[in-house]
Formats: sequence, C-alpha cells, structure tokens
Amino acid sequence: MKKLLFFGLLLALLSCGSFFRKVEKIDRYQVGHSIEIDGRIRKYIVKTPNNYNSKKKYPLLLVFHGARGNPIDMQKITGFNKLADREDLIVVYPFGTTADEKQGFFWNAWECCGYALQHEVDDIRFVKKLISILKEDYSIESGRVYATGFSNGGMLSLRLACEASEEFAAIASVGGAMFHENCIPSVPISIFLIQGKKDRVVPIEGGVGKNSSTVSPKLPSFQTFQFWSKKNHCERQRSTETSNLITYETLDCKTKNTVKMVIVKDEEHSWPEKNYPTSEEIWKFLNKWTKYNKYPT
Repeated sequence: MKKLLFFGLLLALLSCGSFFRKVEKIDRYQVGHSIEIDGRIRKYIVKTPNNYNSKKKYPLLLVFHGARGNPIDMQKITGFNKLADREDLIVVYPFGTTADEKQGFFWNAWECCGYALQHEVDDIRFVKKLISILKEDYSIESGRVYATGFSNGGMLSLRLACEASEEFAAIASVGGAMFHENCIPSVPISIFLIQGKKDRVVPIEGGVGKNSSTVSPKLPSFQTFQFWSKKNHCERQRSTETSNLITYETLDCKTKNTVKMVIVKDEEHSWPEKNYPTSEEIWKFLNKWTKYNKYPT
C-alpha cells in the first residue's frame, strides 16, 4: 500500500510542469553547468565566494578564454577564483564551441575565430541567455555584470560592448582587438584595454599578426582606444609612462564613463600577470562601475 502511495505521488509530481523546471535547474548543477541554445549544449564553470549567501547580492564577472583555450586553464592563468573569495564576486567561465575538445574552443568575435566563426555560432545570444540563467540560479546584482577575456575572448568582450552593452556595467579586454568600427552600442560603456607591446599575434600596430588565428587585419590598439573615447564623448586624454608601462586614459567624458589602455612593454601575447597585476587591475577598474553610472548619448 505504501509503495502504491509513493508511486501515485511520484506520478502526480511528474505531471506538474513546475517540477520539470526545478529538475532542470538542479541538473545544471549536477552536469557541471550547461544549457541548450540553438541546438547546442553550452557549458560553463561557476565559482562562487566561499561564504556565498543567497540573501546577499553579488557582482558577476564573465571570463572568456582565448582561441584554442578552455575555462579550466583560464582559472589558473587569471587567478580570479581567489578574487572571488576576497571580493565577494561570482566568476563564470563559459566554454566556446569546437569540433574537437582536445583542440580547444573558439568564440565568434567578428572575424575570429576557428569553429565558432566558420559555423556562425551566435555567441552574443548565448551570453545573453547565460546571464539570464545565472540571474535565476544565483543572487546577482543586475547592475553589476562585467566581462573580460583574453585574445579571442577579449575580442568577444569587445563585441559584447558593441552589441550587448545594455547587459554590462563595464568591459575589459586583454590581448584582444577590433576588426572595424562598425559598432553602435545601445548605451555608453566603460572600456579597459590591456596589450603587450611585443605581441605578434594581436600586434598593437594592427594588421594580421604572426601565428594569428585569422587572416583578417585588426585595428591598431590606439585606434580602438580612440574609438571608445569618441563613443563616450571624451574631451581630453592623458598618457603616462614608466619603465614597463604606457597608460592612456580619457578625461572629461560627457557620458561619465572612462576608457583606459595599458601597454605592457615587455609582454608578448599572453595574460601579463608577471609583468603587470592584470587580474587585480581589471577588477579594480570594473568594480568602479554599475549600469546606473551610464548616461544616454
């Protein structure tokens, strides 16, 4: 009799739509965080602070790996997991797409790169959907969503600034680039660019670059800085130089945003943690901004 009651209750639950929604949410945790979009299973890794409390609101940082990279390596390279614990920050590392996981993953960022570009993967739609899912599953402060990435991931971050600026408070790109100025952000946004002066994959002078994952020429780094400066209606700029850094910053921007670029002199195509505290400086910059800082153009 008890068995019959149990199975009757189970059937009643299975017939309830809300039950399926709950199972789907639990399953995302059990299978290592994944969602289906455009017929693809897209995966991501979530790092919450050790003292995570669902009654508290947390900022969210999306971190995008480079071409042929993966989120597992990005955790090690960036050290953002330590920042998550120290700064009460939720960090999410999404996977790009690929035909062969052993060969790494790619993002569709304008003219780069690999599988994602060749198959016209809609990574902008994926990121928007991912943010929506994360806001359902975690206690996230909606006005404090940020993105950063390296190389192909930095390019995706800049494309997000162009095509999904309404989702973010600020964006940072490391070793990334833009390919053109065909970019109309829906709202102004603060931008932080970090480049290695000796980078020959994404050279600061622009062009294709040696060992590049794309044959399309990239904009010079300073032109990208100038582009975002104009988008934020910045009236002045200043530059400072040390033995290892050249820094450009905007001043008196009518949108109240900021554009900053750091050139690391002794750095090639990498996350320049040894020559510049990249992750710390990125979070220091991003953490200043909320979506409510923004003013319409």
